[in-house]
Amino acid sequence: ESEIVLRRVAKRISLEKPYKPIYSIHDSIVCLEEDHGYCKNVLEQETEKAIGVKPGITVELWKQENNLHT
Repeated sequence: ESEIVLRRVAKRISLEKPYKPIYSIHDSIVCLEEDHGYCKNVLEQETEKAIGVKPGITVELWKQENNLHT
């Protein structure tokens, strides 16, 4: 997972869009809502390149009401 998420996906996003904030959590990429389509596509493409199968990816939008620190 870390090979794909950190060394491939996060690296590619950082190179292609260095001004966009992204964070990794385990096997996930956290990004701004406006960037989720782009990040999902990169995650799908890089995972498929690495394992030969297109992955099933779920998008989870974080909501303010779910934040325990407010």
